[in-house]
Parts: sequence; C-alpha cells; structure tokens
Amino acid sequence: MVYISDHGESLGENNIYLHGLPYSIAPNAQKQVPLIVWSPASNRISSESLTSMSTQPVSHDFITPTLLRFFDITTDEVASAPTFFKVAN
Repeated sequence: MVYISDHGESLGENNIYLHGLPYSIAPNAQKQVPLIVWSPASNRISSESLTSMSTQPVSHDFITPTLLRFFDITTDEVASAPTFFKVAN
C-alpha cells in the first residue's frame, strides 16, 4: 500500500486554515505532505533503501516508476527515474 496526500493542509497554525496559499508564502504544513508505504515482510522491498529514503525529499513523480519497478514492468520513460524504494531481485 502506498499513500501520499495530494496536498498539505493548515489546521490553524499561525491562524492559517485550509490550503492553497501561493507556494512562496505557504507554510510548510501546506508544502510537505505525508507518504506512507506499507507492505508485508515477505515483499521484495529493500528495507535499507526504504529506511534511507525516509529522510529524503520525495515527489509525487516517484509514484509511477516505483510501482512499475515493483511489478517488474520496464519502460524507457522511467528507467532512470527515482523511486520511493528499491526492489530486491
């Protein structure tokens, strides 16, 4: 299961509510969104790569290459694209 929010949300920090402020003035709560990756221990996900990525900035652009590599689908378009984790062979 991969979950990533489509946008952040201000919940009253500094008296700001909702979302959608211009990026240049938006607080981090609106620019940084949660990402959750869950999979059973019997998967082929490299736990070391997942741990190392936990502190790195990621993008919604990582979703497609991550899922394609996980399901062993290869395309030239995403061959060198970054992913959320590495898949063990």
